[in-house]
Amino acid sequence: MTSVSHVNKNDRCDFISLVPCNCIMGGTCSGASLKNLPKKILIVGNSGAGKTHLLYSWLLGRNDLETVPTDSFNVERIVSDTCVYMMWDLCGCKDFRLKRRQFFHGTDGVVYVIDPTSDSVDAIDDLTLVSSDRDLHHLPCLVLISRRNDVKTDWLVRVKDALRSHSGATHVMDVDIVDQKSINDALRQLDRMFAPTNGHQ
Repeated sequence: MTSVSHVNKNDRCDFISLVPCNCIMGGTCSGASLKNLPKKILIVGNSGAGKTHLLYSWLLGRNDLETVPTDSFNVERIVSDTCVYMMWDLCGCKDFRLKRRQFFHGTDGVVYVIDPTSDSVDAIDDLTLVSSDRDLHHLPCLVLISRRNDVKTDWLVRVKDALRSHSGATHVMDVDIVDQKSINDALRQLDRMFAPTNGHQ
C-alpha cells in the first residue's frame, strides 16, 4: 500500500490569488501559449468525501493509497488520454470555505465529490453555492457520488436540483473510490466534457 504525504501549503494560500493561474513563470500569456496550458480543475466537496484519494489515484494510476486529511490544498499535474490538467484538491472543512474563493479565478472546470453518508443538507447547500458562483457557474461541472452499496438515497435528484442555476455543462455519475476502473471512467468523462464537440477548447 502506498502512502501519500502532503506538504503543508498554508503559507502559500494568500499568494495564490495574486498570481494569474494562466501565466507560466518566465513566460508570457499570449493566446497561442494559453491554448497549450493545462486546464485548471478544482476538486471540491465535503471533508472526507475522497477528493485526495481521487486526485492521487488519477496521478499514480492506482488506488491502494493511504491519504491524510488535507488542511489546505494539494495540486498535481494530471495527464489523461486527451487533456492535461492542473488539479487543485481543496480542503473540505467548513472553516476553509471562507478561503476557497481565492482559488476560483482562472478555473476551467469543477469536480465536486459527494460522500452519500455525509450531511446531505450541507453537501447540497455547498454544491449549490459552488455551482452558482460568479466565477464557476458557466464552467463544466462533474459531480461524483461515491458508490456505497449499503447506502440508498435520492442523491441524484437532489444534486440535479442543486445544479439548476448552473449554466455550464454538467454530468452526475457514481464512482467507486476503491475501484481504479471506476476512477478512470470518471477522468474520461471529464475529458469528454472538454471535447470540442461540447463547445470547449
